[in-house]
Amino acid sequence: MNSGIWLWFSALVSILFMSPCLSMEASEDMKLPDGLGKGTYLQRLERERRDTIQAMIGIVTAKERSVEERVEAIRVLGLYRAKEAIPILIDNITFSPYEFVKDLPSLDELYPCLPALVTIGSPTSEALLDRIGEPASEIQTKLLLQALCQIETPEFARSKIEKRRNLLVEADKKERLSRLLRGSFFSSLDK
Repeated sequence: MNSGIWLWFSALVSILFMSPCLSMEASEDMKLPDGLGKGTYLQRLERERRDTIQAMIGIVTAKERSVEERVEAIRVLGLYRAKEAIPILIDNITFSPYEFVKDLPSLDELYPCLPALVTIGSPTSEALLDRIGEPASEIQTKLLLQALCQIETPEFARSKIEKRRNLLVEADKKERLSRLLRGSFFSSLDK
């Protein structure tokens, strides 16, 4: 069996078995495998979750891994809502499985880190705000803004960026944020 498919399958099975157990209320008649107590079982599940996330991060950062494996690992990190993967996903936000695209799919399809960051949700916002305004390519800036606006709202993103700009002392970063706020991404909000 292809290692990428096996990896995806094992992560999916872990998610399916982990989610109900982590949300169970303590009950006297709860049956757990191997006669484990609830605390021990939850510790084991948390350790397996942590190990899976670390394995997925390793795959995402390993450039020698296949594109399919990296895409699946990114998806699993999103499904796990892996806060510890946020910096890695932001660093790889411009990673795309497509080299040449005839019919332009959505940004979510082109850049798998974007939906993973959005799925993780609010914990991602601060990290995105920290990165926005740093020197970056146009597409990287657009993807960072897109993620922030999908997690929060465009109005929230704009107000947070304006607040950060007003607190900055560094002229170059302040100017980058000013250009960003005047740019086409936010101009549609003014209409």
